[in-house]
Amino acid sequence: MKRLALLAFVLSIGVAVCTDPANLAAAQNPQKAKGADKAAVDTKQDKGIGPIKSVTLGPIDKKLAEKGKSQFEEKCMSCHQLDSRLVGPPLEYSTQDYSPEFIMNMILNSTVMESEDPVAKALLDKYHVPMIVPGVTKEQARAILEFLRTKAPKK
Repeated sequence: MKRLALLAFVLSIGVAVCTDPANLAAAQNPQKAKGADKAAVDTKQDKGIGPIKSVTLGPIDKKLAEKGKSQFEEKCMSCHQLDSRLVGPPLEYSTQDYSPEFIMNMILNSTVMESEDPVAKALLDKYHVPMIVPGVTKEQARAILEFLRTKAPKK
């Protein structure tokens, strides 16, 4: 029910679909995002824009991941699923495709990210819906990251 209400809200504000060919090309390939000086952007190296400058990852912390699961269910599932698109992108491969800093900064600072970070801009161009800031702390964002790490397909 929450998902339906959120989708209705997003549609009611009249989100315009981007038709600029340059933006569509960037959306199809976030590695080459518009505004990135025409050089490829390495999504694994992009740390994003926000309070998170460095994240050191070790073995998966199962206790932290459990906290992250409950935060994900409460704050993220109205727009994201792990394995398929809902309103926003599926997040199953997010920890393989993006740096931990990028993921946390996107959770904490999505408005600035979508206006200034080339990779986040390309994601916005592709999905046409800005990310709603979920209102989480740095600690909660780190827990969500840990949960997403447990869901990444094994290589």
